[in-house]
Amino acid sequence: MELAPAENSRLTNYRPMFLIAVGMMAGIAACGIIPEGYAAVLAGVAAVSAGVFLLLRKKRLVLFSAALLLGAGLAFFTLPTQFKEGRYRIEGNVADIIEVSENGTVLRLDNVSLDGQSLNKSAETAFPSGMHVEIGDRISAEASCRMPKDGSAWYNERLNKLSSGIGCIADAESITIKSKHNLPLTELVVGIRNTVSERIAKTFGDDSGIFNALILGLRSEVGEERYAAYRTSGAAHLLALSGFHVGVLLAAVSGLIPRNRRKLRLPVITVAVLLYCTVAAYAPGLVRAGIMAVCYLAADRFERRADPLSALSIAAVLILIWNPYQLYSVGFRLSFAACFGIALFNSSFKCGLEKTKLPSKIGSSVAVSASAIIGTFAFQMHYFRSFAPYAVICNLIAVPLFSLIVILGLLVTAFAFIFPAGAAAAAIVPRSLLFAAEKVLSAFGLIPGAQVEMLCPPIAGCVIYLLLIFVLSEYVLRPLGKKLPYAAVLMFLFTFSCFIGIIKA
Repeated sequence: MELAPAENSRLTNYRPMFLIAVGMMAGIAACGIIPEGYAAVLAGVAAVSAGVFLLLRKKRLVLFSAALLLGAGLAFFTLPTQFKEGRYRIEGNVADIIEVSENGTVLRLDNVSLDGQSLNKSAETAFPSGMHVEIGDRISAEASCRMPKDGSAWYNERLNKLSSGIGCIADAESITIKSKHNLPLTELVVGIRNTVSERIAKTFGDDSGIFNALILGLRSEVGEERYAAYRTSGAAHLLALSGFHVGVLLAAVSGLIPRNRRKLRLPVITVAVLLYCTVAAYAPGLVRAGIMAVCYLAADRFERRADPLSALSIAAVLILIWNPYQLYSVGFRLSFAACFGIALFNSSFKCGLEKTKLPSKIGSSVAVSASAIIGTFAFQMHYFRSFAPYAVICNLIAVPLFSLIVILGLLVTAFAFIFPAGAAAAAIVPRSLLFAAEKVLSAFGLIPGAQVEMLCPPIAGCVIYLLLIFVLSEYVLRPLGKKLPYAAVLMFLFTFSCFIGIIKA
C-alpha cells in the first residue's frame, strides 16, 4: 500500500467510503444512546449541518453529515413496532430453531403479528419441549409478550436483540401449527446446511462437532472442555465462520485458476463465496468477510488501488444498510475490529518482516495475526476480560494447520456424497491433523500466563482505542514524533475508561 509522504500537508489521504462508514456508525450509535423522541432532533441537526457545510464547500464534512443523517434515519425507521407488555395471540413463521433443551424450545419467528397487528421485527418465542416444529411452519399461540429491555453499558438486551432483528420476546405454554412450508427459500438453505451437517456427522465420527464448527460454524456439539483449549490459546476464532474461512476458500480457488485467466478470478471467487455462504445458511460472520473480500477483489479487477480500509468500509456500509443494528452485534464488532487492525498495520508489519530472514509466508502469517490481535485487543478486554499473550505464536502454527484441515474437510465432505465409505476412510487424514493441532493448542494453554485477566473498558473506551491505533498507523500522514502526543492523550483516556469500567462493574 503506497501512502503519501509524511511531509504532505494533508492529515490523511481522502477515503470517502471510510468517511461514510464512520458517519453511518456515529448516527446509528447516537440513536442507540439517546431517547427515541430525540432521533428527529439529531436528524435535523445533521441535515442543517450538511447544508451549512455545502455552502462553505467543505465536501468532507458534507459527506460525513449526510452519512450521519443516513445512519440515524436507518436506525430510527427500522425500530420495532411499539407494544405494551401483556398477553397476545402471536403468529409467525418459524425461521430458525435457536435452542432445543430439556427446559424447552426457543424459536425465531418471522412475519410476526400480535393480535392481528403486524410486527416489523422477528420474535424470539419459547415454549415447553414436547412438540415438534420445523423451519417454515406457521405457528400460533397465546403468549406473554414483551419488548427487549434497555440494560447496562455491559449488556443491553434491546440493542443486542435488535442486532439479530428481534423486537419481541414471547413465552408460550403451547403452540398450534397452522400451516407448513411458508418459507421455501429459508427451508431450502437450512435444509442444505442440515444435510451437509448430517453427512459430516456420519463421516468424521467423534470429531464431527469440531468439523461442523470449522465448516458450517455450528458449535453446539463442541464440548465446553474441548472449546476451552481453543479459547485459552487464542484460537477460538477458528471455530467461528469469518475471514479465516474466506481466506482459505480464496487461496484454494485462486490456486485452481490459471495465471493467464486473471479475468475469471473475480466471478469464480464470487460464486464460490456465494455457494459457501448458502451452504452455511448465510452465517453473519461469513457474509461480512465475503462482502469485504469481493469488494477488495473488485477494486483489483478494475485496476483501482485495492485499499483494505475502503473495502472494509464498503462491507460495513452494505451490512448496516441491511440491518443498522448489526453495529451492536458482538460478532460484527470483533470481526470488523480485526479487519480494521489488519488494514492499518498488516502492510507495515510485512515490510518490517521482509527485512529479516523470515520466509515470506511465515512473515505474512505473523503480520496478519499480530494486526488482528492489535485491532481486537480492547474488545477482547471488554467482552472476555482476558487476553492470550501467546496468541500470535500459537496462530502462526495453528492457522496453516487448520487451513489444511478445513480444505481437506471440505473435500472429504463433498466426497462423502458420492462414496460415503471411502470418505469415512479418507477422513482419517484431516482427523489426524486435527488431533495434532489440538495437542498444540492444549500445550499453549498449559503455559503459565496463557490467559491474563485484564481491565474491562466500556464500549466508549473501545472506540477511543480504535482511534488511538488509527492515529499511530500510516493512514495518518504525520511523522511518529508528531503523532505521539495525540496518542498519549488517547492512551490516557483509554486507561481512564478502563478504571471507570471497574468502578461501574
